[in-house]
Amino acid sequence: MPNKKTHEENMVSLCILCGGRAIHPGDRLLSQTEKELIHKFVFDSFLEFSDVLPKSMCGGCRRRLHSQLEPKPRPLPPRMAYEKMVQYLYNLPKQTRQNPDCTCEFCLNCSSHHRKKDFSAPPSFSSEVPNTQPGKPSKVDEPSVSKMPICPNCYGEIGRGKAHLCNKSQKVENAENLITPATREKLAAKLIKEKAKAKETSSPICLSSCLLNELKLKSISFYLATDLKLTNIIAGIQSHASSFPCTWCQGCAPWIEPGLPRTLGNIRKYAKEYAKTGKKHFNCIHLPLLEGDDDTEILDCIPPPELHLLLGGVNKIVDVCDKKAGNNLLYKWLERHNICKKNYRGGVLEGNQCREVLRKAQLLTKDMPTDLKKYGQALQDFNLVVEGCFGKSLTPDFYDRINRFGQSFKQLDIQMTPKIHAILHHVPQFCERHGQGLGNFSEQASEAVHSDFKKTWDRFKVDENRQSYSQQLLQAVVNYNGFHI
Repeated sequence: MPNKKTHEENMVSLCILCGGRAIHPGDRLLSQTEKELIHKFVFDSFLEFSDVLPKSMCGGCRRRLHSQLEPKPRPLPPRMAYEKMVQYLYNLPKQTRQNPDCTCEFCLNCSSHHRKKDFSAPPSFSSEVPNTQPGKPSKVDEPSVSKMPICPNCYGEIGRGKAHLCNKSQKVENAENLITPATREKLAAKLIKEKAKAKETSSPICLSSCLLNELKLKSISFYLATDLKLTNIIAGIQSHASSFPCTWCQGCAPWIEPGLPRTLGNIRKYAKEYAKTGKKHFNCIHLPLLEGDDDTEILDCIPPPELHLLLGGVNKIVDVCDKKAGNNLLYKWLERHNICKKNYRGGVLEGNQCREVLRKAQLLTKDMPTDLKKYGQALQDFNLVVEGCFGKSLTPDFYDRINRFGQSFKQLDIQMTPKIHAILHHVPQFCERHGQGLGNFSEQASEAVHSDFKKTWDRFKVDENRQSYSQQLLQAVVNYNGFHI
């Protein structure tokens, strides 16, 4: 059997750069030039400690080292911890007759039967920092770095003694820490594009147009019974917070007289001018979604919504009167007569409660102070209007009732609103043209569907942010329609 190599012999057979065994024909001892290159590019104290360090170099590392002098140098192997290596080799115990064999990590590796490609430097002297030239990073595999477990809910690190706040706000903060600034900018730009695209396709005018097209209502004659928000959307007009909010005429505050009637033709004309110049005419910004001749008035297509006019008129008068009385005296009086506000949009009286207020208006007027009796009188006159033309039948004196309510309302310290304007001007126009009350065109049936559908939706409801939300909503609608055909 061959004699076992000594420590010095093992160090001669090791590569100074990668730690592998230099045993091929191209592998040889370091030249003076190579020592100077190592001193310059790898370990700046190599010449001082070269007597204890490995003294050879494999062919691959030799080519990499010499390429450092070229315009495009090749990346060097990951740098070993030469400082620790020097300290370790200088502190090795001396060999004696009793212990002639060296047991250092280098000798143990050299005496192993590993092939050269499987051989690596001792773990104690491995380094995770690649030794590369300044400039563009080389494409080398990054060593795996152990990480703490991540919570799947909040993306926070989980570990012994580490605080773990698992909530929505912490989730956002942890997610931001996991991504780089460049990735954050890309995500923000993508989100803005998606929001802009969704805004175009999910706007009220777009959704209403798709709904009417799917229902294929163009082939039949119909009246649109809905709330005031949707009436303006269908007509192509801006909301009721605009300067010319009335659906049926071009009037504006202070509503002393009604404006010219809105027609499909003039809305189309003004909407086209707005698309070309950006200048608004009577707040017409979209083409109307209704079919008809240009001289067709909106009043002949969209009846005044009697439920929302009732709610607007009663709640406005009651709110102002209660503020005048102070200490919620009016609402306390209503509560004693079992008329309570609903927790909806800050608290309002709903349809049934508004009717009860009007029915008890005479009794309310008797209990009011003298300076507030005019509000009670206005409610009594409004009750006559509701009984005269808000139902299915139309009383012969509905014009007189509306005029009487208009006179009593003008005595109040309340500015004219679009809803009161509609009651005083457009309700009598519509009733006279059709010879019947608003009850036959009421939107109450569609409004009642909201609460009725809620029972079905509660069985299918999921969070809006879930991907299955649209599918669950579709299933709920199909289920509801299946029981209401």
